[in-house]
Amino acid sequence: PGGAEAAVAAQAVQLCDQSISLLRNGATGREVYLIGTAHVSQLSAELVRDTIRRERPDTVMIELDKKRIKSSMGPKREEPQSVWQLLRSEFGRSGPSFGEKIKGFESGLIGMVIGGLYQKLNQMGFSSGQEFVVAVEEARALNATLVLGDRGVDKTLQRLQESLDESGWGAVKKFASVQSQTSNAALIASEVDGKGGLGGDKESLEKTIESLKERATVRELMGTLKESLPKVYQALIAERDAFMSESLLQAGGKRTVAVVGMAHLDGIEAYLQKQGYTMLPCKL
Repeated sequence: PGGAEAAVAAQAVQLCDQSISLLRNGATGREVYLIGTAHVSQLSAELVRDTIRRERPDTVMIELDKKRIKSSMGPKREEPQSVWQLLRSEFGRSGPSFGEKIKGFESGLIGMVIGGLYQKLNQMGFSSGQEFVVAVEEARALNATLVLGDRGVDKTLQRLQESLDESGWGAVKKFASVQSQTSNAALIASEVDGKGGLGGDKESLEKTIESLKERATVRELMGTLKESLPKVYQALIAERDAFMSESLLQAGGKRTVAVVGMAHLDGIEAYLQKQGYTMLPCKL
């Protein structure tokens, strides 16, 4: 009996995790479990695995598109490792106009910077995007429908580049400078670069990543981004919130587990509630 009570208590704690939201459509009875993750958090991957195994959904949606799932699940294709390689790749293409090649180069440069950060984290022993790998594996084990719910990454990088240009690099630098002074951002930077007093301590960085996964922390950061750089917020967060929400609505099924970055939870919840879904309290 003691073991059974402990198991029930553990399940209740997990179901009331701030990273999970449960929404139900009163008309159809369909349930959607939204799991907000940090893309380099091992605990996020474990939460995804445990939730899918417990709830046994008929549909699993992940915050990936066709291009990103290939890079996450398949053999790694060679990406430009330098600005020179990126230039040769973009301007060596036949067909696109010069202006389109410029935009392609700028978007690729942004992607290369983001990819470099995840590469450094992987070298420290983190598995970026492991929650998506787990979600795919668990969906296959259940024979559940897998939905790639995110907008194409190339379109997102293009929109990000456009929004940065429209915002002005002065505003972008100011926002980046302010954020770099926060304790969490400064700690991550020093850990990833292997500089500063902590000298690349994986355990310390892991604790910081888990703190950044806290909903209040993410909500505060997104609020600051929306206020300081509204066009960037629109391109990077709001537009994708709407896209993934529509992917969920079109997916069908009676029970869905959706795995998305924590920054998208609020937006997807709000979108679904406008479409007849109700937020439900956690199961106790």
